[in-house]
Amino acid sequence: MTEKEFQKQLGVARLSTVRGWIQKGYLPGVSGRLPADIPRDMPRPYAANGRTEKLTTLAGELLKAADLQRSVFPAMFPRIQPESFRRTLAMLVQSGCITVRTSSTGAPFLELAPEGYRLLSAQEEQRRRYLAALAEKAAVELGKAAVGALLGALAS
Repeated sequence: MTEKEFQKQLGVARLSTVRGWIQKGYLPGVSGRLPADIPRDMPRPYAANGRTEKLTTLAGELLKAADLQRSVFPAMFPRIQPESFRRTLAMLVQSGCITVRTSSTGAPFLELAPEGYRLLSAQEEQRRRYLAALAEKAAVELGKAAVGALLGALAS
């Protein structure tokens, strides 16, 4: 399919995004010559945070990419050494969090494995508890402010 058809299939806003993926090599097997011939089942590249510097953050990014079934390449994380990227990915695969799949075009993409589901669920539960605690604290503070305003209004 053409770049424009691929853009529409994925719901990408700009054609320049698809062209950038081709130039950066994020669509394996697709040449940079126009018009590009992109296979229908080419996985979408992950929208990586290029400012990632920590390996723990990289692991989180890889889990998100797997949850979305996206392809990921070391060049997407310019502040991480390529060998560190490969080791982190291998660690997540060995621990059962992520599996690396290949589309019929030969393009690799990540997929969440059972341990990855548990890990993401735990993170979400932790996030929910943290947000609930913040909401409770805000409600207490708002309640104190409201009582203070009511007492101030009654005193005047």
